[in-house]
Amino acid sequence: MLSLMRSFTGFELILACIALLITLVVSLSAHEYAHAFVANLNGDDTAKKAGRLTLNPLAHLEPFGFFAAMFFGFGWAKPVPINSMKFRKYKKGMAWVSVAGVLVNLTLAFIFGAVYVVLFKFTLISNNFLFLIYHIAEFMLVLNSCLFIFNLLPIYPLDGFNFVTTFLKYDNQYTLFMKKYGHFVLLGVLLFLSPVILSLIDAVISPILMFWSWII
Repeated sequence: MLSLMRSFTGFELILACIALLITLVVSLSAHEYAHAFVANLNGDDTAKKAGRLTLNPLAHLEPFGFFAAMFFGFGWAKPVPINSMKFRKYKKGMAWVSVAGVLVNLTLAFIFGAVYVVLFKFTLISNNFLFLIYHIAEFMLVLNSCLFIFNLLPIYPLDGFNFVTTFLKYDNQYTLFMKKYGHFVLLGVLLFLSPVILSLIDAVISPILMFWSWII
């Protein structure tokens, strides 16, 4: 995302920052809301009682994590509180709650991919409003694809880890290792495997753009 921002100057940079701000608020809030919604659907009302079953960004955004995402390209929101003991079916509940956020991110990427293709193909970006909408669509496509891939990594404390460990014994070596060293593993992935992550993100974005370019 930061590489996209470097191409703007002057008033366009201000509009691009607004577009990024809107994108982050919507994408992170929708991700966390999805966790709360699916947890409640499966019998756990913990998030609902904590005021997290809402699309209100104030319930989901963590100030420092949001600031880091805005200015450094990596951030986080408040984790949704889950009590897995309340699920009617433990494995089903945990599995669906784990992937709920990333499925919403993928859906948002797919929808805004269509908006991006329509504006790119048929609209001359001739005023500030269209410029803003165009880049909201672009950033929504890119950021939600990033969130989809990144959160699927089976590394603690990401959603992919929660999904994988749903089907493992509680005290297995992988789970114990990740809970102890997961943050360091995650840092190592960010520092040394960024090209791999970027290629995976491109593997999400490219088919979406190809699909909508073919349809529209």
